[in-house]
Amino acid sequence: MNSESTEKKKKSGLAGRLIWLFIFIVLVFVTIFVITRNKDFSIRKFIGMIENANPFFLAGAFACMIGFVIFEALALRHLERFFHSPKSVPKNIVYSAADIYFSAITPSASGGQPASALFMIKDGISAATTTLCLLLNLSLYMISIVVIGILCLAVRPSILLNFSTFSKIFIIAGLFVQTFLVGVILLMALKDKWILSAGDWILRFLHRIRLVKHLEPKREKLARVVGEYHECLVIMKGHWKVLIVTFVLNFLQRISNIGVSVFVFLAVGGAPEKTFDAFLTSSLVVVGSNAVPVPGAVGISDALFLDGFSALIPDVFSVELLSRTISFYICIFFCGAITLYATIRNAFRAKKAKAPETD
Repeated sequence: MNSESTEKKKKSGLAGRLIWLFIFIVLVFVTIFVITRNKDFSIRKFIGMIENANPFFLAGAFACMIGFVIFEALALRHLERFFHSPKSVPKNIVYSAADIYFSAITPSASGGQPASALFMIKDGISAATTTLCLLLNLSLYMISIVVIGILCLAVRPSILLNFSTFSKIFIIAGLFVQTFLVGVILLMALKDKWILSAGDWILRFLHRIRLVKHLEPKREKLARVVGEYHECLVIMKGHWKVLIVTFVLNFLQRISNIGVSVFVFLAVGGAPEKTFDAFLTSSLVVVGSNAVPVPGAVGISDALFLDGFSALIPDVFSVELLSRTISFYICIFFCGAITLYATIRNAFRAKKAKAPETD
């Protein structure tokens, strides 16, 4: 009975992932279609823009894209060293690539961490250490988004004027959602009983109005997650240097992602004196894209970019398509290729290790 239940869960999980992958692909095609069919977009102009782009700044955009993967790898490796389970940088690049790839194609980036965990455990990192590393990294990743959003609005609140009311709502909502999640994480670590009581009440209420089925597994999952975050606090208490370094690496990862748009802006002839405006605008696009749990923020990120950058550069549709192609489409293809290679390599090694037993 248990094996049947497990098999059903696996099939259900696979079906869910395939559905979200299909939704992701549809969203990508619809978004690209809408952009390329706009009267202000021209394939000829787009190709000409790429041909005339400054190769130095274009290389900077690609370097930032790669930096987005590398900085997460370095952050994970730093945490692994603290837990005495360090793996090589190439292996951590695999963990980072799996996280980025599966985060992009699943709602709320829910598939990223489980994918990373599979590779980490496969490489001999204990399940407990894997969980702690990923939880800490995720928390500091979210904190870096909040910090970037607050800094942008503090340094130049007028930058919001580049956005329409619709986009402002997404930016404020994105900042609120991330701040709320960071607050919940801190409460889980510091006041775990509060979160358990509040979460249990919410789950029972949702179960009562039939919005949540199978109450007990949900309550067990809540208790496990809260316990894991509380354990993180206990272990990391007094080790501020580790947390600060990991936060800086996560912060640099976000800056790398933002930097792609800035370098593309400069590569295609954006005014150098508007570089800081481009950076702030791109930062708020990142903040706003976290408002809704859409895979890869496809459509939302594009709309925010077009809205914000329209005040900075004339051919905004071509710039958006080039920037998004490098920062997202090429990035997930790159991460997907690394993930696929690592999966095939692990399968080949596992088969090779079993070969003597079958002789």
